[in-house]
Amino acid sequence: TFTPTGPGAYADVLTLTTNIPGNETIEVDITADVVDPVVLDFLFEDFESYATAGNGIVPPNWSAVVFGMRNVGTNNPSRRLGANLWSTPTSLNFSGSWTSPFVEIDADSELEFDYRALNFSGYSLGNFTATPGDNFMFTVSISTDYGNSFTVLDTIDESNHVVQIPYVTKTYDLSAFAGEIAQIRINATKIEGSSPGDFWLDFDN
Repeated sequence: TFTPTGPGAYADVLTLTTNIPGNETIEVDITADVVDPVVLDFLFEDFESYATAGNGIVPPNWSAVVFGMRNVGTNNPSRRLGANLWSTPTSLNFSGSWTSPFVEIDADSELEFDYRALNFSGYSLGNFTATPGDNFMFTVSISTDYGNSFTVLDTIDESNHVVQIPYVTKTYDLSAFAGEIAQIRINATKIEGSSPGDFWLDFDN
């Protein structure tokens, strides 16, 4: 177990025992830089102050895979956090995730966000078509151990997805986590074989 005692640079050696003649032990150098986490008192993000767009491009202290800042189309200028999900499980665009900064939770805390799912065709021009719920699913999860593990708060899929062009607002009571430092993660996956098989999943506010 590699357990840092505080911020700074760390180095150690991991020794592995094998049954390979002449290589009974293998040593692996381990290095790490440990920093104090940035913890926010309150988080509101509408993404409008960020001009750069693309996969993995997110505000400070956020992280994302496939998801990133979007401002596609002259008829669709509002900035948001989105991902184009498509193809098969072997594709990098079959699934994606984003993770929020760390936030202090109190007895009145709520998680609220807007989301929408829109077909790829016409998206860049603002000619939107709502994507059916059987095309995808995403989980809403919370971590109170600095991202080591996550507890699922909700799953959005064909059973509860609202098929519409305007954003859908979701709200979750976080009072059960009062006193904790929390992080939110969205994990989204395209459903294999679904049609249409190419769509955008956007989050905002």
